[in-house]
Amino acid sequence: MGMVLRRLLLAATASFGIGHVLRPTVPRILYSASSRAAHYDHRRRHGPPPEFTAASDLSDQVSSGSPSGALAAFHAIGPASAFRGSGAIPTAERIAASIAAVPRVTDDQRPEWDHLVDAGLAWALSAPPSQLTPRLVARMVSGVAKRQRRTSLAAADQLLATLSPNGGLDHPQVVMARVNMYHRTGDASRALEVFRTVPPDQWSVQLLGAAALALVATHASAAEIQKVMRAAAGHGLLNHAFADPVLNRAYLGAQSDTRACVEALEAMANAATNSRPNASTSSSRSLSPRALELVLERCAGAANPSLAERALVAHRSLMTASTISADATAWHMSVYRNAHDLPRAAAIYAAYPNKSPPSSRLLAVAVAVYAQMGGAAQVRAVHARAMRAHRDRGMPLTTMYASAAVKATIQVAGRDEARRVFDEMVTVGRVPRHPATLALLDDQQEEQPLEGNFTDEMAHIPAIVRLLAADDVRGALTYWRTMAETHRVIVTTNTVSRFVDYYSRRGDVAGMDRVLAHAARVGVSLTSGGRSARAIVGMRMAGYNRAGMHDRTFAVWDETLARGSVPQIAEQCTLLDACGHAGDRTRLNDTVRLLAAEPWGGTDVNVWASAVEAYCRIGDLDVALNVIESVVPEKGLDNRNPKLIGTLVTANREEVRALESPRTRALVNAAGGVDAFTHLSPASQELISVALASSNEN
Repeated sequence: MGMVLRRLLLAATASFGIGHVLRPTVPRILYSASSRAAHYDHRRRHGPPPEFTAASDLSDQVSSGSPSGALAAFHAIGPASAFRGSGAIPTAERIAASIAAVPRVTDDQRPEWDHLVDAGLAWALSAPPSQLTPRLVARMVSGVAKRQRRTSLAAADQLLATLSPNGGLDHPQVVMARVNMYHRTGDASRALEVFRTVPPDQWSVQLLGAAALALVATHASAAEIQKVMRAAAGHGLLNHAFADPVLNRAYLGAQSDTRACVEALEAMANAATNSRPNASTSSSRSLSPRALELVLERCAGAANPSLAERALVAHRSLMTASTISADATAWHMSVYRNAHDLPRAAAIYAAYPNKSPPSSRLLAVAVAVYAQMGGAAQVRAVHARAMRAHRDRGMPLTTMYASAAVKATIQVAGRDEARRVFDEMVTVGRVPRHPATLALLDDQQEEQPLEGNFTDEMAHIPAIVRLLAADDVRGALTYWRTMAETHRVIVTTNTVSRFVDYYSRRGDVAGMDRVLAHAARVGVSLTSGGRSARAIVGMRMAGYNRAGMHDRTFAVWDETLARGSVPQIAEQCTLLDACGHAGDRTRLNDTVRLLAAEPWGGTDVNVWASAVEAYCRIGDLDVALNVIESVVPEKGLDNRNPKLIGTLVTANREEVRALESPRTRALVNAAGGVDAFTHLSPASQELISVALASSNEN
């Protein structure tokens, strides 16, 4: 049959005049097909080698997202030293490919994946050197990077050392894997050392992108990242400096503040438009979804909606898609949530298409927003969507979402329902029993050892909180050191903020400064866009204010505005308090004008209560009354608030003087009379009652 088919093909090609081109290939095609047939026939009769079958099972288990099944399949493979024959290396590389395919720790925190990576390293270290190809080692190292296994670095370095005698460390895949591994396990300096060993003629865009991200982790300036971008363009790897999404993301991440970050995104949009004749169809390749997420994350940290909308305008000019990613939508919601515009945040979630895949971050923000709005039905609906997305789309139910869902359910439905929600996620969604989530349920599990690879450090936060609550600062600081040195946890502002808050509440500026200085030394970014980093700003201002160091309070405020960050309600109140205590009338007037003019300013009546108190403290009752009568209504707030008006009485050195003013008495009556001021001391209530009675008599 093969000979007949061959003659037919030769006749057909000759009749079309192309036989001289195809004739030499026909025998090889037929031979290749017959060889494959013989190969599969042999496999059907004798079966594949057992280690190949086990390696295939391992691959299937990893693909299906079953870490326990993957571990069982791995243990069935047998020792690497037992591999023999021509199939040994392909089988070993199949195993390494499975290790490289494990999910990132941010997507799936189940500890079995970490055990699989460690087992894979141990297996590879026992293999004959002839089986350790550069590609195999690179894949094993990639698994360490994806799981951020800082405790596995020693084994990974030992495996890499097996390549040194043969120059395998210079293999492009190995270099890339090493840079990624060191960067993702918190040693960006070592990642850069590896990168600097690569000569420019061996650079790739991917390698330069990885190096740029490592530079950002070492707090390199945007100018340094721009040098890398220009080098990529100068070596002919890119058409222009803004053409690679990873380099662009690094450049955005290196910006010193939120405003600069948005302006950098706008510069990218302009560069793409000017460098491409048809930018509307091709510019989307220069911006990854993560880039917009990063910019919106900065805007969320700054609680600055105007900058966020500018970023979205620039993004639309770069991207052809009409919708943004789920995580970008989550950060967009967070911008308005942090700016205390919950209806707008909820509207952004409602506008996200139902057919588009959600993310755990998006759903975590959604349940938090609806819980703040008191929407029990909406919280349950979001959680139902999360469970459907996990079941139908394989969306991971991360610890972040689990904690948000539990906290939201406690707020709107109580702890019993929250516990049922959590138990469901543990059973169905394979969510780890994370200490941070258990703490919300009052299930501290203090004596149980931590399980899993919780590299976001949140697993350790409850222990630090308990130590600080017991005034055991030394123990808490020791725990912090143990986290970083023994457990190899990458410490962020989530940890630092606990210590800053502790010292701030006590007005201990020296302790607060020591913690902040240590955090800076160990590489914790205090100006990132996270909620805890933003909270540190308010803690610093409050701590300096309690200690009477008002100049430092003013300095933090000025730095915050210069970065494009929007001061939060508590920070606005603290600054106004500092103005009053410092007797700084000029700054107080300037601040009140700023808060009255800006959309983000004075959106809570407590801000204006602080302004009234500050004016009363410096003896300017008339201006304090103007704030209540004119400024507060212009901000859309009710100026009949008893707390606001009561401040006129309690903040004055002479309470009677304030009540002598007909304007004060009119405001008191508008608020509901003396019965509305039960929050004041009995003496103050008596003064109000007497003043009102005297006014009525006259």
